[in-house]
Amino acid sequence: MQYMHFCPRIGSRMTIFSSWRASRRLRRLSSERPSISHIYINGRFLTQNRSGTQRFAEEIILALDESLAEAPAEGYEITILHPAKKKRSLKLRNIKQRAIGNRMGHLWEQIDLYSASRNGLLLNFINSGPLMHKASVVTFHDASIFERPELFSLKYRIFHKLLRPLLARRALKLITVSKFSRERLARSFKVSEGNFSIVPNGCDHISNIPPDTSILKKHDLKVGEYVLCVGNASPNKNISAAVRAFNAAALEGYEFVSVGMPDGRVFGSLPNESRKIKRLRGISDNALRALFENATLFAFPSKYEGFGIPLLEAMRLGCPVITSKAGANPETVAGAAIQIDPENVGEFSAQMRIVAFDKVHRAKMIEDGYARASNFEWRSSAEKLRSIIETLLPRSQYGQ
Repeated sequence: MQYMHFCPRIGSRMTIFSSWRASRRLRRLSSERPSISHIYINGRFLTQNRSGTQRFAEEIILALDESLAEAPAEGYEITILHPAKKKRSLKLRNIKQRAIGNRMGHLWEQIDLYSASRNGLLLNFINSGPLMHKASVVTFHDASIFERPELFSLKYRIFHKLLRPLLARRALKLITVSKFSRERLARSFKVSEGNFSIVPNGCDHISNIPPDTSILKKHDLKVGEYVLCVGNASPNKNISAAVRAFNAAALEGYEFVSVGMPDGRVFGSLPNESRKIKRLRGISDNALRALFENATLFAFPSKYEGFGIPLLEAMRLGCPVITSKAGANPETVAGAAIQIDPENVGEFSAQMRIVAFDKVHRAKMIEDGYARASNFEWRSSAEKLRSIIETLLPRSQYGQ
């Protein structure tokens, strides 16, 4: 299998063979179960807090619903199957939604979801799905469980290291969000990169959210006089590097704003700088948009990302970005952001000062950011997903 990485022609033939095998398996399932025209979506994400993977699921479904409004499905229908208890709902016109089962979590997925979806094609958007399903499409967002296992609990690590490779080998089709993730996932699952289709994240959702500028007054923030950092308590987000760089940059009159739930120890070494550092929790998407639009710059020094949606959100809203040269970050921002070694405090802090005080350079970064972000829209990704779906279905099922 490794040989295919060095022989494009063989890799291409294997990709064609994989697609043919997937179609053959689906035709066989169609003859066994005539209702293969049903497409189901694993709605477990509606029971989870929203992070990047849940954002992908929600936004691509909303965009797919719009696509179906303009060009109705021929020969198939799509239904989200979700647990009875969920945290939020989606407003959809063309995709149905149905509650099934009384279980939650993996038990719901492996038992209730499998039972309800076994007569159709199943789309899984968040790294998981029922192992027994014979016609599934699975989206894996990154290979961090294999490459950065220390970021996860032992229980989670053991379970997903077993589950994900098995799912990958049984699926009709695999989807991921970047070339970086495709390469790392293929290596971790020991499958060909040709088994994956890339359906990238979008960022245009942030433009559809009205900004809540009251967040600035509430926390006494001045327009253009703060550095913004977004991330949770995971060491992977590397917020401490941004704090050290901000302190070293000595930006007179500027503040450091951290959005999320970072570990308090990140800030513990800077007791005398507490008035310059503000930690905001429970921030709405509306408030986050306002923070992006009015920040001096967005610092995103994460050590590993499968994509990095916040990078594009910031650029779409005209906020210059400084990010790490790690994971998929360079691929996502291309040349539209400053890329640094976040552990090099001198480099990081120097770039902060350049963005803050060099107006010409800052204006160029904003222009480049707009251009880069415009390439990532959910509708485009939904059309790619729809094409994958209709390629997998027997042609007679969708009017071709």
